[in-house]
Amino acid sequence: MHANIDNKCLPYLLLGQFEDGCCTHDELEKKFENYPLLRYASQYWPHRVRLTDRDGRHETSALELCLSHKKADGGNFSFWVQCLLPYSSRETITATEPLYYASSFGLRDLVKSLLTSEGVNVDARGGRFKSSALHAACYRGHVEIARQLLECGADINLRDNDGRTAFFWAEKLGRRDIVDLLQDPKYAQTQGRTVVTLSDFSEEIDYPM
Repeated sequence: MHANIDNKCLPYLLLGQFEDGCCTHDELEKKFENYPLLRYASQYWPHRVRLTDRDGRHETSALELCLSHKKADGGNFSFWVQCLLPYSSRETITATEPLYYASSFGLRDLVKSLLTSEGVNVDARGGRFKSSALHAACYRGHVEIARQLLECGADINLRDNDGRTAFFWAEKLGRRDIVDLLQDPKYAQTQGRTVVTLSDFSEEIDYPM
């Protein structure tokens, strides 16, 4: 039963009724009422794809959802993000690239596809704190995705709005495998700049990406 529902999540989010991107809060609540699967599909499709999509059968639909971000008002993708984060501002939702969310949710195959898509910016900032995809991957503990991003030239020293680097979060949260990856000489310096470590910050801070 659950498997059958999970298979419908992405096609559901790609329906034409959701292609206009962000809407008002009242309109969103009305859509939740009118489309019973919407809340479940929005919350669980990334987790189900990450755990069960061994043969890549959902990858095409996931990529289609992500690429709809290029449409006016962000298309189905921005509508999905609004369903997921209903109190985020329209500006934050539409400005955040799919690569950020794919990296945050640990969708390795989708990240790979997005990194080869036209016009991708591996260092694009997004989310509430203007973080990069590398920030998100390191915060969530996705070492292989962090590696993918670094291989595509992600800036290891890029800071979010609070001045934190991806290395800061990996070290603070005890992601030892990611710390080791970021300290690899292959990645540890970018254009002569060195990694910023936890010791460079005196205050304690804890917030979700």
